[in-house]
Amino acid sequence: MDIIKSIVVALTSPLTLALLFLTIGWILAFTRARKTSRFFRFSAFIWLALCSQTFFADLMLYPLEHTFRTSGQNISIDKNSHGDVEQNSASPDYIHVLACYYNTSGNMTEVSRWSECSLQRNIEAYRLYTASAGKAKIIVTGGNFLREKEVEYALKAVDFFVSLGVPQEDLIALPNGKNTYEEVKAVIGFYQQGDVWVVSSATHLTRLSILYEPLGENIWYQPVDFHSNGNLTPSVTLPSLSALTSCQHAFYEYFALAKLYLIPQ
Repeated sequence: MDIIKSIVVALTSPLTLALLFLTIGWILAFTRARKTSRFFRFSAFIWLALCSQTFFADLMLYPLEHTFRTSGQNISIDKNSHGDVEQNSASPDYIHVLACYYNTSGNMTEVSRWSECSLQRNIEAYRLYTASAGKAKIIVTGGNFLREKEVEYALKAVDFFVSLGVPQEDLIALPNGKNTYEEVKAVIGFYQQGDVWVVSSATHLTRLSILYEPLGENIWYQPVDFHSNGNLTPSVTLPSLSALTSCQHAFYEYFALAKLYLIPQ
């Protein structure tokens, strides 16, 4: 399963696909299919040029990141005159923060082991917890999908929140799941009642809404790790590496959605 996922991730990269087209074109150049060869080589350059444009990347990301209801992206953390946090009027009962990645290899500081998306998800979950004045419980998920298989992501996440001052009794560790579906399934199996705010990358919102359908209207989404700003202003710029990366995130998510629709879990 890990091998299949690695292949899918590689094929969603515009660079990999362009290289594949160039290789096919180069092989066909030694046959009689000269026109087909030129088509593949030309397509490779056009594809790479298109995906390196910020506007095209924004177009791909917009339906994933900016067309969904959330719990409110600008939730404030208010303090009274004594400096104490006041409870937000719309606080959840649970905050589910999905796993991203934690690097178990190498010699580095603890914070450097967390990927960017992990840090954004965890910090936002902590921010929401603080806004609830400690009334919400934080649910962390993620099993042994890391490089060192004996390390469970959810337990590392618990250590992260404890280091920020979250009491152990306010943390619910569900060390299950090697993918988004399995993480959500673990939470649904645990859930009894109350409102749940789900913290994950903005590109995941549509897929999460499908997976969380059994919980109905009790689910809200708090997106982080945006790859676009939501402004669709036509423009032509110099090729951008960040645009290529953003396109890969979008293509991977569209592939995951297609798989979800074609092969229901």
